Amino acid sequence: QRGGIDSVVGEYSISAPGPGPRASRHWQFAQSAGLRTMAKVQFNNTWELAAIPYLPVLDLVAEHAGNLAQADIDGMMLSWSLGGYPSPNLEVSAEFFRTPDAAADAVLQRIAERRYGTGADQARTAWSRFSEAMRQFPYHIAVLYNGPQNAGPMNLLFPQATGYNATMVGFPYDALNAWRGPFPPEIFAQQFDRLAEAWMEGLFPLR
Repeated sequence: QRGGIDSVVGEYSISAPGPGPRASRHWQFAQSAGLRTMAKVQFNNTWELAAIPYLPVLDLVAEHAGNLAQADIDGMMLSWSLGGYPSPNLEVSAEFFRTPDAAADAVLQRIAERRYGTGADQARTAWSRFSEAMRQFPYHIAVLYNGPQNAGPMNLLFPQATGYNATMVGFPYDALNAWRGPFPPEIFAQQFDRLAEAWMEGLFPLR
């Protein structure tokens, strides 16, 4: 639920860490048939925001990777069609894969110290704030595929309605009703405002 609106996670997600009930159920079926199991995940980015190499929301990634480490699966297929950048997010998943019972706090601290040295605490603060901000994303498959977040200013503003429809991970145009899924326009805008404001709080420690 985001902004008081119920939604369903039916696509790769960083803002809502998994695994979800469907994946868990499928793994149980496979294991009962003697099959090996893998999680197909995206830890760097998703269509929530795919226009950057990775989303620095390591607390969310650690939550997801830690859950998978306890799920009794045999491996992970990482970063499907997006997100192959050698990021700290992938370091998080590697740490949990090597040490399934690792504590998230210890994993994040090690990675922060490797990457930022004496600035590790500031990095940790930033990651936590970014992660909390990302939880505000108005998640729905219509938003992921049709919304303007991946186009940014490339998506032009129009003085009058164009009548054009948004295309899947293509041009969003001005098709607000195609972007917003179950979110009323005001709530849709509100959630992005909340995300942006909270994200700004994460930038201060990195400066």
